[in-house]
Amino acid sequence: MGIRAIVVDTAGTTTDLNFIEDVLFPYSAKALPAFLEQNQHNVLVDNCICDVQDIALEPDASLARVTEILQQWIKEDRKATPLKTLQGLIWKQGYAATSMRDLEKATNLSTGSIYNSFGSKEKLFETSFDYYVDKVIGRRIHVYLEDQDARKGILAFFEDSLNSPPDIRVFGCLLVNTAIESDGHSDDIREKMTLAHKRVNRAMGKALERGIEAGQINAAIN
Repeated sequence: MGIRAIVVDTAGTTTDLNFIEDVLFPYSAKALPAFLEQNQHNVLVDNCICDVQDIALEPDASLARVTEILQQWIKEDRKATPLKTLQGLIWKQGYAATSMRDLEKATNLSTGSIYNSFGSKEKLFETSFDYYVDKVIGRRIHVYLEDQDARKGILAFFEDSLNSPPDIRVFGCLLVNTAIESDGHSDDIREKMTLAHKRVNRAMGKALERGIEAGQINAAIN
């Protein structure tokens, strides 16, 4: 049986499940205690805490106990709405919570060098994002989605994501990560993210149309 469907993420790419299991879940589990402590009076967070108490049938559970329950649910990958809501809030803080000291460690540059070269943390991210879209996404569109054999190119486009080196794949797709943390970015970054998504979707659409016209893709399969 031929391929009937391809599951993609918000950027039109596939994301290795190992990234979710090995990076995102442990990150949220580690950040959870401090996040709940600092944000317990936020209306949304407070509602999530109450929901956890209700689901666990522990209406009087302390904040420490709620944290314990949530961390256990993370290990079980439990599909509980308050857990998923809290994980999303924690992941959105990733960029915002990154300090200049963190950037120094990651780049081996001093704070002064970073400011002299880029001006701000936001500009450093913007430069990195532009590079990723141009060199990574742009390359994959040109090499795969503009292939004369559209069906082969589309399959290779997704396989390229899954076959990238583990030390690169572990960080996931920058477009997806940026979408997750979009609330912490400027309007300029959000606009760049939207344009990048449209670029991928447009290229994918053209490849599908070209494949159908050439008889390489069955138009009857939705």
